[in-house]
Amino acid sequence: MKYTFLFLLPLFFVLHGMNEQLWFVPVKDALVLLLIYWAAAVVLFFVCRLFFRDNAKAALAAFLLLAFHFFFGSIHDLLGGTSSECLHKGWQCWSAAPAGSGWTAGAFWCSIIDSGPFRPRQQEMSHDQG
Repeated sequence: MKYTFLFLLPLFFVLHGMNEQLWFVPVKDALVLLLIYWAAAVVLFFVCRLFFRDNAKAALAAFLLLAFHFFFGSIHDLLGGTSSECLHKGWQCWSAAPAGSGWTAGAFWCSIIDSGPFRPRQQEMSHDQG
């Protein structure tokens, strides 16, 4: 399969979680979670395929969405642990984070949507040979 990275990310996430929580996560539950994540990866791929009309771009976009979903908690804990203001103010210090990440994600999406449904169609021009 050409886009195996899309399925390796959920596998890494589940195996890493099992490794961190050794003996607390049953293998059966981890397999169910892995199947759910793989199904979500396939659904995201096909939804992104509707927008991009290109398999490589759709796989990359689905991968990035999954990565954001998987690693948001780790990044939040990392940033929350380094700033003492974030610990006692809670989510108030994060009010600007979604806007910043939204702008970043929007810039990324706009840069790779060159074959999407929102791109204006070029009309064929007839050239008169006169």
